Amino acid sequence: GAVVDHTPHRKLVGQVSSITLSFVKGIEILINEHTWFFISILQVLNFVLYNAYLVATYAYTAELSGVPDEQTRYNSQFQTIYYTSMLLLLVVVTAASSTLGVGGVGTARISQTIAFVMGLGIFTLSWKYYFHPRPALRDIPPPSSQGSTTTSLIAFGFTTLSSTFSRIWRSDEWYALRYFLLSVSLSEAATSALSTISTTYMIKVLEMDASQIVIVFLCVF
Repeated sequence: GAVVDHTPHRKLVGQVSSITLSFVKGIEILINEHTWFFISILQVLNFVLYNAYLVATYAYTAELSGVPDEQTRYNSQFQTIYYTSMLLLLVVVTAASSTLGVGGVGTARISQTIAFVMGLGIFTLSWKYYFHPRPALRDIPPPSSQGSTTTSLIAFGFTTLSSTFSRIWRSDEWYALRYFLLSVSLSEAATSALSTISTTYMIKVLEMDASQIVIVFLCVF
């Protein structure tokens, strides 16, 4: 976040994170019983890259309009496209795995192949032609005003984050934002945990195969 806001490298962050994320998906096509541990380690890298990508992307989308109603319309359209794409991916993967008669590993390979091809193509096109370079949103204050501990980019990022959190938490004017962010943090954590726990439960306890699990998530969406 500090790099995106306080340096002219916002586009570079988006480019590197998105393209690297695509290649990680390409590596995950090799998933099998012998590579599970390696693929699980890649999930950590996948999480870091995805969040870096989101930071750069949200920085651009937040500047599309200064009119609240118009910005809200943009955000809702982006979310619609996001969830519709996930739904379509589930449908395609379900149809392909059923037609080819592959098991769980085969289904995973199909989904990762689609994610790799589509991600690499769309990311390359969008970050090369549609996202433009952006100068630093604001400069890092000199040491005289913030102290020597905040002169580095990382330190200033944490200082700004702490200051913003403190203002939101203490201000009566922003009480709605305070509880909204609290609810989002809890719900996001719960949703992420549910997807992992429920998949394990369906496999180990309910003894469902890959196609059945995909249908369950299709119904959820």
